[in-house]
Amino acid sequence: MQQQPEIGQIVHYVLPDGHYPGEHRPALVVKVWGATSVNLQVFVDGSDDYADYNGTLWATSVSLDPTGTQLRSWHWPEFVPLQISEPTAPTQ
Repeated sequence: MQQQPEIGQIVHYVLPDGHYPGEHRPALVVKVWGATSVNLQVFVDGSDDYADYNGTLWATSVSLDPTGTQLRSWHWPEFVPLQISEPTAPTQ
């Protein structure tokens, strides 16, 4: 069963342009048009992403791309497994 987007969820948005096209940025779902199309408020890295950054990046009618490779698409955040390092012996 595929997860459905809902208002308030965090997803990843693939930047279509700017300084880092293809990189992912977190985005908040603000409107759901269906199982695969949403409007987003994207949290960009300010002027590092866009020279003319004005504080808000709205992305409307953005389509789902589960691979996270298509520019100007959204996808669910990738799963990152917890990595626990082995404890080290105290030094004397």
